[in-house]
Amino acid sequence: MIVFEWQGRVVVDCVGTFEMTSSENFDAYLQAVSVGTVTRKLANTSRPPTVEVAVDGEEWTIRTVTAFNTVELVFTSGVEFTEKTMDGRTSATTITVERDRLVQVQRVDGVEARTTWTFAPDGGLSMVHTAGDATATRAFRRL
Repeated sequence: MIVFEWQGRVVVDCVGTFEMTSSENFDAYLQAVSVGTVTRKLANTSRPPTVEVAVDGEEWTIRTVTAFNTVELVFTSGVEFTEKTMDGRTSATTITVERDRLVQVQRVDGVEARTTWTFAPDGGLSMVHTAGDATATRAFRRL
């Protein structure tokens, strides 16, 4: 297992580029967070997204690249920031770094959504998205 130290804690290696290998129930999750039909169809049919994670001191960067959009999140763990979502809405977002995961909480248009990014010792990444009664799971492999 590759680990690194961040703020005095040992953290699983989450720096790198990851490509999605599977996605389950993502359309239901997007519907739960009020994403429009056309955007949902694009999100579900475009080439698999890639996620790039980088750390520079206290600042984390997550860049998600899809066929129709690229979103970059720059944040400090536990500090709320304003995020522009993939579909162009504004969200109050907080991402907290834990030992082997990042926990993202978004509040947009009166809906709270949570994404837990878990980094596996084998280099894989799983993302579990929840909003209301919808839960989606996406798996990624390190490139």
